[in-house]
Amino acid sequence: MRFILIVSVFIFSFSVQAQSLRSECQNAYYATGYVKLNQYTVTVSWESVSDYAHTRLEDILFDNFKILSTKDINGKTIYKIKENGSAAISTYESLLEELKTIPVRVSCTYDI
Repeated sequence: MRFILIVSVFIFSFSVQAQSLRSECQNAYYATGYVKLNQYTVTVSWESVSDYAHTRLEDILFDNFKILSTKDINGKTIYKIKENGSAAISTYESLLEELKTIPVRVSCTYDI
């Protein structure tokens, strides 16, 4: 009985950590209201982005998201983006995960 409890806690801890960024942001929106729904902040440090990654980043951002604002600060660009509704939920989840593989920072947009 104790073994079953330990295994179930172990499995539950992995399932909680396996959430996508989109799911985390949605959960935060519904739980607290301090996060904007389906909006993200992407911070790009251009010195660490290769030419291929730069092209891929622009393809993802401009083809699949609506750019709400752009701010340039000290060699970094901060994009506020929103899902434009042209793709399925799973597509947005995979695009956000792909953005994480490019050396950029992707996070929820907070409404504070």
